[in-house]
Amino acid sequence: EHEYNQIPPGTDTFAILAAGGHARRQAYDDDYDIIAIVAHEDEQVVTHATKIMTRINREILNRGLLSHYRLGEILGGFVNPINQISEYLASDTEDSFIDLSQLLGARMIIGSTDMETMMHEKILKPFIFDRKRQYIERMIDEIYNREKINKERFEGTISLKETRGGLRDIEAIALVLKAYLSESMSLSESYFEQVKTKFPEISEQLSILSESIYFLRTIRNLYRLMVSAEDKIQEHYLGRLGAVFVRGKHPEWGTPAAIMERIHDTLDKSAASRDIVLEHIKNQV
Repeated sequence: EHEYNQIPPGTDTFAILAAGGHARRQAYDDDYDIIAIVAHEDEQVVTHATKIMTRINREILNRGLLSHYRLGEILGGFVNPINQISEYLASDTEDSFIDLSQLLGARMIIGSTDMETMMHEKILKPFIFDRKRQYIERMIDEIYNREKINKERFEGTISLKETRGGLRDIEAIALVLKAYLSESMSLSESYFEQVKTKFPEISEQLSILSESIYFLRTIRNLYRLMVSAEDKIQEHYLGRLGAVFVRGKHPEWGTPAAIMERIHDTLDKSAASRDIVLEHIKNQV
């Protein structure tokens, strides 16, 4: 504003979306996945919005975090007009499917209701909600293909994110439900509890997924605080977490072996619930 000596151009046609963990309101120790969009290809608006994003990047970096612009890197700029994004999504490639899923899970943190409406009408509706069967089938294939790759479990080590029934599976199921419902509700930790009344036939499984994601994220966050910032955990370090559980409500998780057993049990229940939910949605769509 100081540079322009006036209200900057196009501020009501510019929006910033958080993707990934921050879209799901997981603020701890995650890099920033950001999508910046403008309504139209206006050079002055894009230039101004790019200056804003450059300053934002600098402030994020000053706090020891990284900002990622996956969509921007593909399209060649921090800020992307919606029609440019639409043209890219229409290519229907493996990469564009990843970005489409990121957009479905994204949460607008800066932007007008007009921009929310435009996102819905230009991106979510034509590419997901109007083609929900194709999107859901493709997401289900992606889930089970990933399971084949990450099938092995190694003694004393496990990935909370990539393992069958892990965090990535549960987050993918949330996207499947969101696509099926054709709604823009953000994917918070309580998402499964919020939507389970709409799925009485699988409400028990959705409750299990809700409990699983809470437990797995709790273990992940404690491990990051007390051991290391990674998703693959090692049993011999879990004693540090056990000391916390002993002083809390779960003294039965006081040893590394007990915590690992609970993790495996949670993953198995999550995977079983995953299969029932996906089969139900696939038969309904």
